[in-house]
Amino acid sequence: MQKRILFCLLLSFLSISVSAQITVKTETIYAPSLQDSTTFSIVLPQGYDTTRAYPVFYLLHGYGGDHTNWLRLTGLRFYARDWSAIIVMPDGKNSFYMNSASNDSAKFEDLIIKDITSHVESNYAVDTTKQGIGGLSMGGYGAIMLGTLHSDRFIFAGGLSGVILPWRNYPTETEAYIRLREGVLRPLLGPDDHSNYTRYDIIEIINREHEAQPYIFLAHGIQDSYREFLPGHRLYTKILSEKGWPYEYHEVPGVHNWTFWDHWLQPMMESFLKVASN
Repeated sequence: MQKRILFCLLLSFLSISVSAQITVKTETIYAPSLQDSTTFSIVLPQGYDTTRAYPVFYLLHGYGGDHTNWLRLTGLRFYARDWSAIIVMPDGKNSFYMNSASNDSAKFEDLIIKDITSHVESNYAVDTTKQGIGGLSMGGYGAIMLGTLHSDRFIFAGGLSGVILPWRNYPTETEAYIRLREGVLRPLLGPDDHSNYTRYDIIEIINREHEAQPYIFLAHGIQDSYREFLPGHRLYTKILSEKGWPYEYHEVPGVHNWTFWDHWLQPMMESFLKVASN
C-alpha cells in the first residue's frame, strides 16, 4: 500500500512538473475544407512568450489514429520541455492528407495547408520562415508529400515508417501494395486518369521539382511488417541523393509500432530544430 501511494505521488508530481512547463491545448475550429468543424491538439513550449516568434512543427498521425495519438502514446509531453517550438497535431482521419477525388468535403491537404496553418499563424507567435512537418506511417507519407509539394512553406519534412511508395509503376506490385492502392486509396486518388495520381505521388513530386526542397528526415525499421515500404524508402533516397537534396535516412532495426515511433520522435524534432536554427 505504501509503495502504491508513493507511486501515485510520483505520477502526480511529474504531471504537475510537466504542466507547469509546457501548455497542452485542444482546439476546435470550423474548417471550410471539410465543410465542418475539426479538432486538433497544440503544445506551447516552456515559457511561451507572445512577443517572440517560434518555429512550428505539424505532427501527423497514422491510419486509424487521431490528433491525440502522439500525446497519449509517446513521451511527447516530457520531450517538449526541451524544445523551443510550437507543435500542432491535426486530425487527418484516414485521408492520407490528400484532397479526396470523390468527396468535396474531405479536402485534407487544404485542411493542413490552409485552415489549420492560417488559424495557428493568426493566433500564436509563429515564425513562418521556420515551419516543419512530420508524421508516422500514413502521416509519414503525408508529411513528406505535403512538405515537398509545399516547399515554399516548409523547411523540413520527416517521416517515421512512412508509406513511401509511388502510386503508379511500383517495381514490385505485391498483393499488399495493390490492396492498399485499390482498397484504401482508390476513393482518394480517383480513377486512373485523375490528376491526384500525379499530384500526390511523392516520386513524381520530387522528379518534377527543380527548386530547393525541404530537409528530409526518414527513419524506417528493417523488420517493418509492411515489406513494400523498405524498397520504397531506398528508391526515394536514391533519387534524393542523385538530385543532391539534403536528407538523412536511418534504416535501422525496428518494427511498425509505437516503441519505434516514440524512439525516433526526439531525433526527428532535434533535426528540425537544428535546421530551423541555421
